[in-house]
Amino acid sequence: MQDKFYFESNINRFSTADSEINYQQVPFDIEYNYKLTNKSNPFSDCGAWFGYYISNKRNLSFTGPMVISQEIPINIAHSLSNIYFVINNKVIKTFTDYRVEEKNGYLQIYASIKNKKYKIDITKKIYFINHEDALIELDLKSNSKEKLEIKVCNKIELYKKVKYKSSNGLNDENDWVNYYDSYKIENKKLVIKFDPLINKQEKETFEINHSNKIILLNESEKDNIKTIDYSFEQLNLEHKTNTKINWFHSFYFNRKKFKINFDDNEITSNFLLLNKRWQDYKKPFKNLDEKSKLIAYKSIYTLIGNWLAPNGKFKHDTVVPSITYTDFIGAYAWDVFKISYGLSYFNTELAKACINSMFDYQIKKNDLLRPWDYGMIPDCIFYNYSSDRGGCGFNWNERNTKPPLASWSVLKVFEKDKDIEWLKKIYPKLIDFQQWWMHNRKSQSQPFFLSYGATLDKRNSVNDKKTIIEAISWESGMDNAPRFDWDRMTTFTNYKENLPIAYVCDQNSICLNSFYYLELISLLKIEKYLNLNDFTKKANLSLQLKNNINQYMWSNEENFYYDIKFDKLLPLTEYGKSVEQFLPLYIKITPNNNASKIIKSLNKTNFLTPFPFPTVSFDNQRFDPVDYWRGPVWISFLYFALKGIYNYDKTKALKIKNSIINTLSSKEHLNKPLRENYHPINKKGLSTTNFSWTSSLLISLIKEIK
Repeated sequence: MQDKFYFESNINRFSTADSEINYQQVPFDIEYNYKLTNKSNPFSDCGAWFGYYISNKRNLSFTGPMVISQEIPINIAHSLSNIYFVINNKVIKTFTDYRVEEKNGYLQIYASIKNKKYKIDITKKIYFINHEDALIELDLKSNSKEKLEIKVCNKIELYKKVKYKSSNGLNDENDWVNYYDSYKIENKKLVIKFDPLINKQEKETFEINHSNKIILLNESEKDNIKTIDYSFEQLNLEHKTNTKINWFHSFYFNRKKFKINFDDNEITSNFLLLNKRWQDYKKPFKNLDEKSKLIAYKSIYTLIGNWLAPNGKFKHDTVVPSITYTDFIGAYAWDVFKISYGLSYFNTELAKACINSMFDYQIKKNDLLRPWDYGMIPDCIFYNYSSDRGGCGFNWNERNTKPPLASWSVLKVFEKDKDIEWLKKIYPKLIDFQQWWMHNRKSQSQPFFLSYGATLDKRNSVNDKKTIIEAISWESGMDNAPRFDWDRMTTFTNYKENLPIAYVCDQNSICLNSFYYLELISLLKIEKYLNLNDFTKKANLSLQLKNNINQYMWSNEENFYYDIKFDKLLPLTEYGKSVEQFLPLYIKITPNNNASKIIKSLNKTNFLTPFPFPTVSFDNQRFDPVDYWRGPVWISFLYFALKGIYNYDKTKALKIKNSIINTLSSKEHLNKPLRENYHPINKKGLSTTNFSWTSSLLISLIKEIK
C-alpha cells in the first residue's frame, strides 16, 4: 500500500494515510444532513467523547471539536486551535509547503514560513492520550541566521448557540439553544463551561491546559461566534534550533479523572505507545491485498472513532453505531454483538468490554419495572436512563430487544483470546438470555418456533396495534421490512402462569429462528470449552429447530426460505424474496441440493445487483433502492448471505466478494466514510456515516471469505 492517498481539495493537494477517511472540514454550528447526521467525519480515539477535523484551509488549525453532550453530537467551535504567529512584530497567518497527514492514530500538519531573512519549519500534531485528553504538539525549527522573537498566538471561535434534536425532534428552524455558558483564563489554563442540553444535573467542561503561561489579547462577539485571541509567552528562537510547545485539550463530565502531565519523557512514552497500539491494530491485516487492506484500515478507524469510554449510564467501554448521528450514540444489542465479532480480529479487550456493556443492563429477577422479562437485554442503552427508570433520556429503549446473537459474538471473541475467566463470568448471563427467548417469545404454533414480539411497555399499547408492531419490527432489527407492514400482521399476548408477559406476532421469522439456532449451537461450543456436560436439551432443541426450518420454511415452488404464519405453517411467498432468507446457509443447515438451487438462481434480477444483496430482491414488487430495509444493501446481511454461499460454493462467493471490494475501494468511495447502507444500483452510500457494523462485518468478510 502506498504511504499516502491523495485527493483534490480547494487548497491544492492534501494527503492522508491509513484511515482513507476525509477528516478535512471547517464545521458549522449546525451541520446536519440525512436524519440529523453530522456532515463531517470527526477523528477520535481512546473512547473520547470528542473529536477533531483538519482545516480545509491553509492554516494551522485542527477544527472543531465536535463533542458529545450526553447523547447529542455538537460542533462547539470553528476551531479551538487555530495557530498564528507574531515574528519580529509582524503577524504571520499564511504558510507555504503545506500538507497534512493522518497516520497511526494521529493528525499532523506540516508547513513553513519563508521570506528573504528566515525560514521556519512547523509541525503541529494532535493525538489522544486517554478518553479525556488530547495532546497538541507544536514544533518550530528555525533556519534563520538571526535570533527570532516569536509570539505564538491562538484564535478560538466558539459557537454561542446550537441547534439539536430534542425528544420531539429537531427544534423550530429559528429556535436556537444555548450550549456555551462561559469561559475563564487561569494562568496556563482556559476553561470553557457548557450548559448540558438533556440532563441539567450533569456538568460538561472543556479545558485547554498549556505548558506556558497564556495572555488574553482580545475577545469579541459577532452573530453566533465568540472569538478569543490569546498568546503564549514570547519565545526566542536561535539559528538552527527548534522549540516545542505542548498543550492539552480535555472534555469531561462532572469531574476530571486524569491529571495533566507535561513531562517530556511521559509525552514521548505516550506517543510511542500510541504508535505501537495502532500498529498492533493493523498487524492482522498487513498481508492482505492492497484494496482489502485499504477497506480494513478504514474499518478500524471507524470502529475506534465510535469507541466511547464509561460515562453516564455506560459502565464499560463500548462502540456505538455512529458518533455522528444523535440516535446512534448509544449501545444497541445486536449492533454491539456484530461490532464485537469484527473487533475480535484486532482488539479483543474492547470487544469484551462492548459485550459487557450490554449485559450490565440485562433484566434481573428483582427488576422493579419488568421482572417477568428476567434475562432480556434491552434494545439500547444510552448516557441517560429513560423516564421509566427515573431518567430524562429520550433514546433508551426497553420496548423490545434485538435478535439473539450474544453467544455467537462471545464465542468468536473467546476463540481469539482464550480468556476463560471472562467466559465463565458471562456464561450464566448467556443462559438467562437464551431462556428468556424460550419463555417470552415462544410462538403459539406447534411445532416449535420463536416469534418476534414486544414487551409489556406502556408505549406498546394493546389498544393500538401499530405501537406493538412497531416494537416487533424494531426487535427484528429490520424496522420497515415488507414482512412487518402493520396491516399484514396479527399480535397475541403470551402468558406465564396466567399472567401476561409479552406480545408476540403471528409470524415465525426465518431470521429469528436461524439466529436462535446459531445461539444454541454457539452455547453448545461454549459449554464444551467450560467442560460442562449438561447440554443434551440444547442439542435436541437445536436439532428440532433445524428440522422445523427445513420442513416448514422451505418452499419447493420458489426454492427459497420464507417466514410462515403460525396457524397455516406455509411459506409466505407473497412477500417476495429478501436477504435474511439466506441465513440457513450461513448457519449451515441447508441440505446441499437446496443450497445448490438457491445459488444457481442468483442473477441480476434478484440479488446480484451492481452492489449485491439488497435487503429486498430487485424483482420484488416492494423493492425500493433507498428505503432503509426495503432495498438498500446492509453490509451485515450481505456478510451473512455471502458467507452462507461460501459455505457451499467458495468460487461463487469469492467472485462476488471481489466485486464488493472493487466497489468500496473505487474512486467513488475514496476518502468517504463507511455508510449505514448502500444503493444497490448506483452503489452510492446511504443513511448514516461512519457506521460501525458496516466496518465490523467488512473486516469479517475480508478475513473469512478467502
